[in-house]
Amino acid sequence: MATHQDLDMLALALADPASAQSFVDRHLGALADPDVRMAELRSTLSRYLDADRSISKVANLEQISRNTVTYRVQQALSVCNHPEGGPTTRLRVALMIYEWLAAAD
Repeated sequence: MATHQDLDMLALALADPASAQSFVDRHLGALADPDVRMAELRSTLSRYLDADRSISKVANLEQISRNTVTYRVQQALSVCNHPEGGPTTRLRVALMIYEWLAAAD
């Protein structure tokens, strides 16, 4: 269920879809590609960030090993050129906007 804050951000993103897409492209890079592998990496990275960077929580949610979660997160961060352990606000917003734009199509 979306919160009012999510809807506010969604309204901003969809008010200027071209700028929103540019933001996504800038912060996700190739991670925004629609192929299956990138979708898997985005999903794991989103869950990882939502779980406050808890490898164990994501492993339980996705029913995969902790090593697989670690590998996917590292791959996702590498693909989008995001430093491991760096600030994630823009990355989180880019992932959210990506999902909203995909759902709007």
